[in-house]
Amino acid sequence: PKNKYQVAYSERIKVLQFVKDTHFVELIPTRVVYSLKEAYEHYRWALENELEGTIVKHPDMIWEDTTSKFQVKLKLAFEVELVITGFNAGNGKNADLFGSISGESSDGKLKVSAHGFSDELRKQLFEDKDSLIGKVMTVKANSIMPPDRKDYHSLFLPIFVEIRYDKQEANSLEEIIAQYDSAIDNVSE
Repeated sequence: PKNKYQVAYSERIKVLQFVKDTHFVELIPTRVVYSLKEAYEHYRWALENELEGTIVKHPDMIWEDTTSKFQVKLKLAFEVELVITGFNAGNGKNADLFGSISGESSDGKLKVSAHGFSDELRKQLFEDKDSLIGKVMTVKANSIMPPDRKDYHSLFLPIFVEIRYDKQEANSLEEIIAQYDSAIDNVSE
């Protein structure tokens, strides 16, 4: 009732572990941790195995169709500087403005379409779009995606952060990879 399942996570996971060999259920890697340090160790393992992150769940939490206060997502985020190459058409309420901003690394080996604009910021950027081509923007992402049917890398979930009026040059792919690796290395222990 009311999109709740009043069974503790620790009990739900036991049932799933029991039926996981039926070929109908596949569990994601799950580990019991007893400290924040152990949670970060599992998070680091997930990143090293090219997973997006991990979720720490309280064993007594119930399932609810809402944001839970009894779980915490550990997900990597890092920022890079890209040169703005264009504005992509929007649709719906943004049809008269733009949908995303195209950007790329200084060497052209990484290209993205960045999202994440408030309505007010989108209008402001649209009014200045002609003067912004060639400027540097900061983009936040969760990982680097290798070339797939394209000749360039991309970023997973690229979110626009800001225009960098103080910078003249974007990061190269090599620098972006180094920043990503550094973010992984600096995961709290």
